[in-house]
Amino acid sequence: MIHHISISVTNPLKGELGQPDIKAKNKKGELGDHSSEKERQRPKKHSKGSKNESIKIDREEILEYPLELLPADAQFKGYEEVIVQNILYYS
Repeated sequence: MIHHISISVTNPLKGELGQPDIKAKNKKGELGDHSSEKERQRPKKHSKGSKNESIKIDREEILEYPLELLPADAQFKGYEEVIVQNILYYS
């Protein structure tokens, strides 16, 4: 026994509207020379720079870590510079 199943794209009884009518922004056959096309083809310069160059550094510290808390196979691989801002110390 074979049943024929028909799937309707729209069902107005349930309030469905079907597929929306979406139009393309640019038509394939239409090539226009707009004034902004040349501006879009030019690469813009990257304007974001490093903020660390403009920060005033008023104190430098080297923090020591206790050797007994390190694993036995730990190796020294150098220092890493970090800039920390707006730290308040209370005692």
